[in-house]
Amino acid sequence: MLLLKAHRAAGCLAWLAIGLWTLLSMVKKRLIFGQGVAMESEKSKKEKLFKLLKAFLVFALAALVFEVFAYLNGWHFSTPDLYMPTSFGIQDFVQWIYLVWVSFRSNYIAPPIQTLANICIFLFLLQSIDRIVLCIGCFWVKYKKIKPKPKDQSFELKDVEPQGHACCSDNGES
Repeated sequence: MLLLKAHRAAGCLAWLAIGLWTLLSMVKKRLIFGQGVAMESEKSKKEKLFKLLKAFLVFALAALVFEVFAYLNGWHFSTPDLYMPTSFGIQDFVQWIYLVWVSFRSNYIAPPIQTLANICIFLFLLQSIDRIVLCIGCFWVKYKKIKPKPKDQSFELKDVEPQGHACCSDNGES
């Protein structure tokens, strides 16, 4: 019994030591990053990620502004008044950029999005069919009042204590 308690105490001490070590290492990292003396590899990875996120944000905002501009000029309707500009004034240049954007969008962005939408529709239908089959199965089990029966009877509980055990006897002694 004492050995088990000693083992438990040793495990607790090891757990506390690991927790203290982790806490001190986190404090050290916070202090180092707070002073701007971060490790170069971690710092460069984070900077690259932030630059990528910033670039994506700028691109998304520029595309949004461009789409709003095209909407306000009426270029998005079913029969737009678009033509390939022959001269390069500012309005013609913006219209040419919009035509290139629409072409890029229809050739390179729309097909993967349509494929993903088709995959999502297929998965939705598959899940719906699965739910219907499960509901029919549950209804069938309820209708037929099917009860599960174990194949092996060894799972039944048996009395593991002998009948004349001291703590279970009715003489009041323990």
